[in-house]
Amino acid sequence: MLLFKYRSLDKASAEFTLKILSAQEAYFSKPDSFNDPFEFRPRLSLEASKEEFASYLDGLYKRKCPWLNRQQRKENVAAVLKDKSRNNQSDEAAKVLSAAMGDISRLCGVYCLSEDPANILMWSHYADCHRGICLGFNGAETNPFFGRAQRVSYREHYPVANLIKDHPGSYQDKVILTKASFWAYEREWRIIEHERGSGIYRFDKSDLKQVIFGVKTSRDDIEAVLNVLKDNHLSPQVLRACLHEERYAIVLAPYEA
Repeated sequence: MLLFKYRSLDKASAEFTLKILSAQEAYFSKPDSFNDPFEFRPRLSLEASKEEFASYLDGLYKRKCPWLNRQQRKENVAAVLKDKSRNNQSDEAAKVLSAAMGDISRLCGVYCLSEDPANILMWSHYADCHRGICLGFNGAETNPFFGRAQRVSYREHYPVANLIKDHPGSYQDKVILTKASFWAYEREWRIIEHERGSGIYRFDKSDLKQVIFGVKTSRDDIEAVLNVLKDNHLSPQVLRACLHEERYAIVLAPYEA
C-alpha cells in the first residue's frame, strides 16, 4: 500500500518540502505541538483488582530493582498494598500516571500520513489550498521505515489509559493513535518514535513512489520539484490532481509537461 504526505510549497515551507525529496528527510513532530487541543487527552485510570495491582507492582520491581529476589519483591508488594498513601487509589499514584501521560506528548516523535491522496479537504488544509504537492511512500509492512505506520482510530470519546492493566506500549499507542471522529476524513496513519523522540529521520530514496501536483500547483513550483527529482536520481510516478468533470471530486492522472 501507499501512504501519503500532503505538503505546501509556499515560501515558508518550500525549503522543507523539497528537503523531503532531496535529502530523504522526514520530520517527526512532538505531539504537544499538534493543532488539535482534543488530542492526547485520555481518560486516566488506575482501576484494578488487588491481584492485578500486585502483579503490576511485581513486574515493576523486576524491571526497576533487578537485585531484589522473589521474596523481597513479595514483601515490597505487600507493603505497598497495605499503604493507602502508595497504592493505586492514592494521590501519589495519580501523579505518577499523569506524569507518564505527560512524557508521551513530551518525549516521543510522530510522523503523520494519510491513505487518501485525493481528499479535497486534505489538499485544502495541508497542501496550501491545492497549490502544493502530495508524496506517496511505500507503506508495505516489510518496509523498515514507512512500514511502521499504524492506523489512527476515530471515536466519540477519549480513550481510557490504564497504567496498571495496559502494557506501556499499548497505552502510549492508544493515546497517540486515537482522534475525534470529526477527523475521520483524514484516514490518517502515524509512525511513532518512542526511543529517539522528535526530529529529522532519513528514509531510503526508493521509498518515494509517487509525486502528485495539486490542481493549482504553479508552473514554477512544478519545475522546481521536477528538477529536484532529476538532480537526485529519483524516479517516482508523477501525477496531477484534476477536477472531476461531473461531481465534487479529485481524480489523479499522469502528469504531462
